[in-house]
Amino acid sequence: MKKSLKKSLIEKYKEYCTTAESFAVLFVKKYLRAAEGKWIDILDFEIGRYNEIENLEFEYVTCELFQKELKPEYPPRKIFATEKDYILACRAVTWETAHEDIDAQRQKNIHGVKYALRGKKVAVKNENYTGEYFVKDAPEEIKTLAKNLNDTTDPLWDIAFKYVNHEEEYFYEYKLVSVKRLQEL
Repeated sequence: MKKSLKKSLIEKYKEYCTTAESFAVLFVKKYLRAAEGKWIDILDFEIGRYNEIENLEFEYVTCELFQKELKPEYPPRKIFATEKDYILACRAVTWETAHEDIDAQRQKNIHGVKYALRGKKVAVKNENYTGEYFVKDAPEEIKTLAKNLNDTTDPLWDIAFKYVNHEEEYFYEYKLVSVKRLQEL
């Protein structure tokens, strides 16, 4: 493997790592035990309105899992200046091998097992919520300001804002709601 070829592969891999598809692969790895030791091909996905892909939150992901028939051929460690560079190169080679292997299997009319994963954000009651405008350990003179929140003329308001309770009664948590193996037609 030539070093210049490796650099272009690494650049392509870095670009791929910023895509929603790459996050969908990580989502499948996180939530689908059947994906362990398999190549993952993302067929379709929807991020959803309030989900954050950086946190691996998707409305749904449909994927196909393939057996690994090709093994990646990693470059020698000694040609890289740092361990980080070597790991990045190995990930790029693995990514390239996965695409080659999946394409070769598809050309042989081999189909993987397909899955659909669904998730959503759900409201969770915050057990720490007190319902108070100011935090518990705020000085009493600050807590008295809560009696009339519309009057901010008191000079204590200059320091009161640092005691505002930012806890919400509910917060939203992402949950996987279903994993379904899809039947071939």
